[in-house]
Amino acid sequence: MSEKGVWRLSPAYDETFTVNYKNRFIGDRHAMTIAGNDRLVSRDQLLKFASENDIRNADDIIDEVISKLMTFEQKSADAGIDVAFIEIISEYISSQINKVSRKNR
Repeated sequence: MSEKGVWRLSPAYDETFTVNYKNRFIGDRHAMTIAGNDRLVSRDQLLKFASENDIRNADDIIDEVISKLMTFEQKSADAGIDVAFIEIISEYISSQINKVSRKNR
């Protein structure tokens, strides 16, 4: 919130999902809601959100993020992340990519 009391988009970490390491469970909720949802956010909802917050080239940004997420498994393996966590997180990432890909509009 600005000094004038106006809310603005916060850093991207508010858009990430929650993790519960004790149960080896990757949460399916986000810290931030989009169109009233903290999960199951569609590409159309992301595009509407982008429009309402003056984010230009949202379609291209979404595609770029998807492209980067597709490298998660290899980069995580290279970083020495536990294979069990990589598999759980990769499955979650894949399900989210399917929800926001252009083919599901």
